[in-house]
Amino acid sequence: MAVYESSRNANAPLIEAIGLNKAFIRSGERVTAARDVSLSVRYGESVAIVGESGSGKTTAVRMALGLEQPDSGQIFYNGGNIRKKKCRDGLRSVTGLIFQDPYSSMDPRWTAGQIVEEPLVLRGGLSRKEMDDKACDSLAAVGLDPSDFMGRFPQDMSGGQAQRVAIARALVSGPKLLVADEPMSAVDVSGRLQIVKVFNKLRAQDISILMVLHDLGLAQQLADTVVVMHNGKVIETGSARQVLGHPLQPYTRELIAAAQWDVRQPAAQV
Repeated sequence: MAVYESSRNANAPLIEAIGLNKAFIRSGERVTAARDVSLSVRYGESVAIVGESGSGKTTAVRMALGLEQPDSGQIFYNGGNIRKKKCRDGLRSVTGLIFQDPYSSMDPRWTAGQIVEEPLVLRGGLSRKEMDDKACDSLAAVGLDPSDFMGRFPQDMSGGQAQRVAIARALVSGPKLLVADEPMSAVDVSGRLQIVKVFNKLRAQDISILMVLHDLGLAQQLADTVVVMHNGKVIETGSARQVLGHPLQPYTRELIAAAQWDVRQPAAQV
């Protein structure tokens, strides 16, 4: 196993992106998606990237994970440059992904048990009973009764239940890092409350979390650190309390005003 996967560099963030730039050609015109983007996620830290649609949030995350090649800049996992294959593979092996639309990431012919076990099947080395046991534990960890959900199909789940199954799938391999792109977008109010509970439980377990969010209320409830992006640039970074309670940049203040609630008040406990 690669040293980047098996050991922890106490002096380095789990992941760190420095000076990332990315441009695309659309309809014959050059469009800049990321400009000198730098961000980091430390062990046990929860980081939310916020901003309007098209601000470059998802592109920044994809580059930081090595899923999209930046035009320039550097990305490190546990202090090692992910240009090295063993470092890149190490990062992928400890990362769990949670997608915006849970249904689109699931085979409708598969039960929840099969969906959650998919990463274990791909990794190999476990018996059927061992995989079933891990899937049951993972479903229970997100507040779903395994005896009820192991045999359920996606069409028999609410949006919130489907997203919790997706989170269980991301957790089943014991990741060090969870990455979630707008995880509440397909979820109703009741489902959101349940998923907030799940994420806050994970934060207490020393799992690093990197989220893309447009909802500042969720950022306040779920993040230790908030990164604000606008027009492909990081314009403000700091603790959630600092950025959302005492923003330095006019754009951040505009986002807070548009949210129509007072982020300086303590987040609701759920």
